[in-house]
Amino acid sequence: MVTINALALQVQNPSFSLLASLQRLTTLAISVSSDDLLQFSKTAVGQYSLFQLVETLDLYVPDMNAAVHLFNLPRSFESLTSLTLRNSDCFQRDMLPLFRAMQKNSALCEHLKKLEVLANDEETPAPIISPANFSTFEPLSSLCNLRVLIVDITGLAEINDAGLEWVGATLPRLETFVLAESTKRGFGEMPTMTLGGIVPFLTSCPQLQRL
Repeated sequence: MVTINALALQVQNPSFSLLASLQRLTTLAISVSSDDLLQFSKTAVGQYSLFQLVETLDLYVPDMNAAVHLFNLPRSFESLTSLTLRNSDCFQRDMLPLFRAMQKNSALCEHLKKLEVLANDEETPAPIISPANFSTFEPLSSLCNLRVLIVDITGLAEINDAGLEWVGATLPRLETFVLAESTKRGFGEMPTMTLGGIVPFLTSCPQLQRL
């Protein structure tokens, strides 16, 4: 089995295509440009079983929408259990196409246990989103075995009791749920959730360890 852990390494499309067909690859952490991802998706049309044995994928991509092309490929990422997507600037609106593409990947829905969407935007002025728009997250209801969900995007998305209730009812196997953890940005209000929402949420997610 092969592990490639080089998040600082930006891989261009010819090399990315080679990685996609590497049968022994189980862990991949790299950076790839949006254009290279698009080129890869075009050349990969008609191919099957790409990244077939990859269990852990940690990908830095400048445009989160470019990652959509990866999960539109048929019979790809059939073994993926842990997915981390990073970029420098990711808003809530950028996630819906990504989540919808993931929803259509039946293997991903069955096996994925950990999902992180992270924006490295320390210097970006971040608006407060209060409360979070959970219609954006609705496609994640297909990830029936999800244990860890961390969404730390541009803007501090407050979660209210209704949002907590939705998450608990939809993803009852969660062990970790983090929404906009980045207090380093200095924005934010008092949390809009109350014990009236937290207690039912904990009841719905009996294995939860981190909120």
